[in-house]
Amino acid sequence: AIRDAADETEKTAQTSMGRVSLSINSRGLKSFNSSGSLQMGATPVPITQAHFQKCVDAASSVNIANTLEPLHTIVRHCLVDENMEVDNPLGMEGKRLEVGLHILALPRSQLTHFTKATNQAGLSVEKIVLQTLASADGVLHPEDKEFGTIFVEIGACTTTGIVFQKGKIQHSFSIPAGGDHFTRDIIVGLRSTLKEAEKIKCQFGTLDPQADASQETFEIRGAGSGRPRRIAPQILTEIIQPRAEEILEYVRNEVTLAGFDSSQFACCVFTGGGAQLRQFVPLAEKVLDMPCRLGATLVPPGWPAEFASPAYACVMGLFQ
Repeated sequence: AIRDAADETEKTAQTSMGRVSLSINSRGLKSFNSSGSLQMGATPVPITQAHFQKCVDAASSVNIANTLEPLHTIVRHCLVDENMEVDNPLGMEGKRLEVGLHILALPRSQLTHFTKATNQAGLSVEKIVLQTLASADGVLHPEDKEFGTIFVEIGACTTTGIVFQKGKIQHSFSIPAGGDHFTRDIIVGLRSTLKEAEKIKCQFGTLDPQADASQETFEIRGAGSGRPRRIAPQILTEIIQPRAEEILEYVRNEVTLAGFDSSQFACCVFTGGGAQLRQFVPLAEKVLDMPCRLGATLVPPGWPAEFASPAYACVMGLFQ
């Protein structure tokens, strides 16, 4: 699959590729916050890159399972003399420096398998980026990150969230439920095939039972005899709405357990196939008690208009 994608890319772009940036999904994601500090002297001294690196090294020395591999180490905050929070402490004077990190780790075997598959396709991995992190860069404006945003990507099997405040990542989480769970619920609830359930979800799925109250019934083919049946839209809503509410409740609980409150954020931004269900945003606003919106991809001037689709959020983020 990787080789086929690379061949098509090279043909379309009329160029060859050797080294690639590889996005990887967040299944098995674990995240940690840690801090490292350095007492530089009894009197203030200029803070150098060496001071900063010692703090980062100290904060990075956290005990994580041998099965995990740190993928991203991101600076959350810098404190000079315990009371002055700054974006860049280099060149300032102080007696003590503290650096807080947010560490994103994935199963070591997962990273190995993706890298090996890419290498076997004749490509060399230059860097690996968490898919949700790339997607966030592809849809969020700097002011979104500065004034507080919860970014949530509802993927096929996993829902991943990243909490931004003051321009930096403060927390992240992964929930083992996603768009495929909607499809499975439809298969069980309507006794349909996988192909039919996916089509029904995309064409008729809505999370507001009143939105399509006047809509006529639609036809599906069962998994058994394949004979067509007529189904009311409200029945489909009754099947998929509990799953959407469950995922949103998980998101709310993760944010609350991390010590945040909905009043601290300007909005919650969603991407991913599961968020494309009709009336998803109003339901999310109700459950999360904050303004919500679907992520709009940030397309540079002169790029093809089709890249504005949320489906390209990760791709655009990899170009940031």
